Amino acid sequence: MSIEVKCPHCRQVLEAEEDMYGMTAECPNCGGSMTVPKPAAAPPRPALQPLPRPANHRTAPPPPPPSGGNVLALLSLICGIIGFFTMGLTALFAVIFGHMGRAKARQGAPGGGMAKTGLTLGYVVIGLYGMILGGYLLLGVVASGGRAIDQGQANAACISQMKSFYAGLRMYANDFDYFYPPAAGAEGLRLLIRERYAKPELFVCPGSATPVAGSADAFGEANNDFEYHGGLTEDSPPEAAVLRTKPGRLGDTTLVLRLDGSVEHE
Repeated sequence: MSIEVKCPHCRQVLEAEEDMYGMTAECPNCGGSMTVPKPAAAPPRPALQPLPRPANHRTAPPPPPPSGGNVLALLSLICGIIGFFTMGLTALFAVIFGHMGRAKARQGAPGGGMAKTGLTLGYVVIGLYGMILGGYLLLGVVASGGRAIDQGQANAACISQMKSFYAGLRMYANDFDYFYPPAAGAEGLRLLIRERYAKPELFVCPGSATPVAGSADAFGEANNDFEYHGGLTEDSPPEAAVLRTKPGRLGDTTLVLRLDGSVEHE
């Protein structure tokens, strides 16, 4: 790289190679000797400074929002309002449109508040009808449980009545040469009532709408919730059915009294 050198004798500007620094050379113009000086360092470049801003300078306005309204926000609000009158059928759409409308509002579209309102209404309607449905389900479970308890109590009371009937039937057999009333149905039971081995209310299941007969003579099938199987004796098989509840008198349950005194569900 060449550098400029000025001769100290004739002031002639000469060119010399940079690697000749410190060497003695002869000026080709005047013949005087000279020492090649060290090349001067380049002056530092000035740092860039920001230009002063004029007093009347204004920043550029923000870009205008996207053209068009936020239809999703409007749909969310409408679905949320009518959800109160449609048993919550449109509430799910209010939630969906509300989230979509808020996302569009974050991009600069209007209607952010409308979307938030529709979204809130959607969640409120869903929660409201969810509680109502849950209450109905809970009431149904409680009611069915209550019916099950009532049915169990009725079965237990009916079994107790059949046991009392069996005790009277055995007393009758002991008094009549180990024979049971021969006639079947209400006629055979009427004999037990007439001979005072049983009472008319013994043959009406608890909670039944069957009227209780006032006397043995008034006792008939209309006053009886049981089917009596007559003609049995002590020699009959122990598993033979003596008394059975009529169909439907205990719901879906049928109770059977065997000759050995056991009561079974059928």
